[in-house]
Amino acid sequence: MALSKKELQKSLYIEHVGEIGALLQHRLDYFVDNEISWPEVGELERRIAAHLDALVLGEGLAQHVALDLLQSADEDELLGAVYTLSAINQDEFADRLLVSFVEAEDDLVGLFIKGLCNIDQSGFKEKVYGCLSHKNPIVRSAGLKIVSAGGRGQMAQIAASLQDEDDGVRSAAIDAIRKSGSPGALALLEPVMLADEGGDVGLLFSSILLGSMKALHILRSLCENTKTISAENIYRLSICAETEDAYLMLSSFSSAAVKKDVVKAIGILGLVSLIDYLFVALEDEDEEVKTTASFALHLMTGAGLLETATVLEEEEPDLEVEDVFGGQAHEGQEEEQKGDRREVEVERLSTQREEWERWWLQNKNNFDSEKRWRYGQPWSLGMCIEEIAHPHSTLENRQRAYWEFTIRSGVHIPFEPDWFVDKQLDAIAKMSAWWQENQNSYSGQWLFHGK
Repeated sequence: MALSKKELQKSLYIEHVGEIGALLQHRLDYFVDNEISWPEVGELERRIAAHLDALVLGEGLAQHVALDLLQSADEDELLGAVYTLSAINQDEFADRLLVSFVEAEDDLVGLFIKGLCNIDQSGFKEKVYGCLSHKNPIVRSAGLKIVSAGGRGQMAQIAASLQDEDDGVRSAAIDAIRKSGSPGALALLEPVMLADEGGDVGLLFSSILLGSMKALHILRSLCENTKTISAENIYRLSICAETEDAYLMLSSFSSAAVKKDVVKAIGILGLVSLIDYLFVALEDEDEEVKTTASFALHLMTGAGLLETATVLEEEEPDLEVEDVFGGQAHEGQEEEQKGDRREVEVERLSTQREEWERWWLQNKNNFDSEKRWRYGQPWSLGMCIEEIAHPHSTLENRQRAYWEFTIRSGVHIPFEPDWFVDKQLDAIAKMSAWWQENQNSYSGQWLFHGK
């Protein structure tokens, strides 16, 4: 029997909603795929917009389909429904969304974060503030992520969560306050950070991003102590370090546990006086140390020396932002990440010491040892913006470049490297405009811009 017109329309609307959810689920996978330039993700986002337009044009029936799908067991349909209804932004849908959000199973709350953080609807976010005192810490944490998305958030209401008994909620509150960049943000975080004495690395680095010199001093002391030095501390220090901090990194160069991270830090610091350490790392027994050294050399010099290598390919898992920037693995994720491994031939940055030393011998007179270098150019805030904007910069490198820009400039321009592309481009344009207006004041300056 043929479908009625209404049944046919309903089935089409269900497909639109499910497709929106599926595309949203895969956005981050595209951002971390080095074969795809990050601006190309904009094409996927235009497809999301086209599906959404079809649902908006469908008016009542389409919207009721989305409402019904808030109860769907299919994750793509649920995510698509959340995104669609929040984008339409009507009060009646906001109330239904809020009920569905707080009543969702714990393992589905992440879908509401994905669906709601990409929509800048202040009316709905106002309602979410009421969830910050919910009995479920997963809902409280998710609520903080939603209200602070886009670098906005009401500090007075978020600040109360700094005293929450749940670690995840406190971490989300710290992140929300840091992303706001508001004048009172550091005053809220710094006393908590000082009482913690650097035990919470996220809190410590958030304070540094807001300009805390006290937090920088604590980070240095952690890197001086063999008991508290860690890969994460070394990486964070490299982003805000000054020349004299190099010795803190080099003191751990012989430690196998953090050698890869020290090598990465040398590349970020960009002092060619340390280049011999990178040459030594190219002969390390650990393959990860070698490949990290090759990237550090390229980051510093921009030489781009390449080689063909046979490596084990691993099937990429579905990723969350926390997976890329060092969050906790979800239950069962470790097994999923093993994947099916096979040998493949790839072109990559050279790990041959002789080639790099030969290139350096021919080019070292072009590099002033008193300056920091990034891709063969003297380091500047403008170089950070270029790295953020470059189509083939990786997600991790774009995040690091943004953190450098924020710390060295003392300016807060909200940005996340996994935002929708048009929103990223707007933020990059603001950074570029600021740099064009202020670059003469920062000529040759790269010290920590703190308080």
